[in-house]
Amino acid sequence: MTIAAVRAPSCADIQAWSTDPEIDAEAAITAAIAEAEWEIRKKALWYFALGLLVALICPAGALLTGYLSAKLGALSVVGAAVSLYGLLQMLFAVGHTVDTASD
Repeated sequence: MTIAAVRAPSCADIQAWSTDPEIDAEAAITAAIAEAEWEIRKKALWYFALGLLVALICPAGALLTGYLSAKLGALSVVGAAVSLYGLLQMLFAVGHTVDTASD
């Protein structure tokens, strides 16, 4: 389910709640809003966790490749560049993930 798929109560829902004596309209509206907010928060947490996982795995592979190339001595300059790139990618990805999760 996407964030856009979270359905807000329609006018017909609100009218039905307000005319039915057994339903507390204010409580029903509050519950619907709370449910929509929870769905959005759950999606944001899921995307944050997924982004953090990718941010940790990708640079780890880049750092390992850079370390192995530098250790073998054949591509030490490329290995150092790949290691630096992996570190910068991790820092940017984690910061970007945190920024988008707070929106």
